[in-house]
Amino acid sequence: MSLFDKFKKAIFGKNSGNAAVQKKTNNTVPMVEMKLIIPKGTTQIKGHEFAKYDDIKSIIIPEGVKTIGDSAFYNCKNLTDIVIPDSVTKIGGFAFEHCGNLTSVKIPMGVKTIGEGTFRCCKNLTDITIPDSVTEIGDFAFEYCGNLTSAKIPMGVKTIGEGAFRCCKNLTDIAIPDSVTKINKQAFEGCENLTSVKIPEGVVDIEEDTFKNCKKLVSVEIPESVKGIGTGAFRGCYNLDTKTKKIIPESSFKKNDDSVNGMSCTCVCYATPQDDPDYDRDGVDLNKYSWEIRRAMNGETYVAVWRSCC
Repeated sequence: MSLFDKFKKAIFGKNSGNAAVQKKTNNTVPMVEMKLIIPKGTTQIKGHEFAKYDDIKSIIIPEGVKTIGDSAFYNCKNLTDIVIPDSVTKIGGFAFEHCGNLTSVKIPMGVKTIGEGTFRCCKNLTDITIPDSVTEIGDFAFEYCGNLTSAKIPMGVKTIGEGAFRCCKNLTDIAIPDSVTKINKQAFEGCENLTSVKIPEGVVDIEEDTFKNCKKLVSVEIPESVKGIGTGAFRGCYNLDTKTKKIIPESSFKKNDDSVNGMSCTCVCYATPQDDPDYDRDGVDLNKYSWEIRRAMNGETYVAVWRSCC
């Protein structure tokens, strides 16, 4: 029997299983608050184990759990509090994606990689603690974390993934350590309130769209190690100072030819090939969302799906 099955039994009062449920009653409106306590002896939380369970508000994971699987708590949209023990060394991709009410997370020492989309669309996340053990921040790890104002990337991180902090609109402060040698495309695209960036010595390329639409970006320190700046890397950065503009090639302010026309951080989460109508990474029902077909400049046609998380 899975943890989820036992949790369902707990909800209906058949037994406490792997979860303890606390109920609270408001004087005016009855309300059930679910507190999930994973039992001692558990070593892993499987992929999708508690995905889309709206009523979970608080989770306590015991010492001894080593792995949190892919999408384990995906779309637990009312989750506000989670305790992750130091025993956890792996957090799977999209593990907390769309946990829209999660405000703070402390990633335990021992985790080496923040996986793809782990905290994507956690729109109320304001505080994230990244331990010194982390060496890689995966693709889209914090994409659309619109209320994240600062992120301290620890010394030891070597790679910042594609779109890792994309559309973190309120991000004003980001310290990129000297250990970073690779910043992938769109890493900071749409960080509208970012004002300055120091790129560390050792980075060779500033890839396409890396700082696109960072509208308040004024200064960028670019080291001598940088040999190439991609198309559109600084497109929409209208406030760059004269000194910075002089060392950035004109192509860096132009539209990337492979980008989807009109794609905007304000409303479009992702695009899918039109010839793949079954694409539903998030289980999206196209009939429930407003969407439109757009054509990329490379000639391919995409379906742009518009999502509220953006």
